[in-house]
Amino acid sequence: MLPINFKQMKEMMKQMGIDIEELDAEEVIIRTSGEEMVFRNPSVTRISGRGIEMFQIMGKYEVVKRKPEISEEDV
Repeated sequence: MLPINFKQMKEMMKQMGIDIEELDAEEVIIRTSGEEMVFRNPSVTRISGRGIEMFQIMGKYEVVKRKPEISEEDV
């Protein structure tokens, strides 16, 4: 089986009604209840078709623990 390059894959997906776009992202942050995953200079691809958008994020990330937010009323 021959390898398919990104340009060929993008064209095949477009024929099926799926659009692929590389985004020029500087940073992506995923926040959960207790931590943040921070991707710096990631490779981000947006895949959209049939009313659905998906994002693929690739790269190294660091985990940052989140401190609980305490309002003035709680003090």
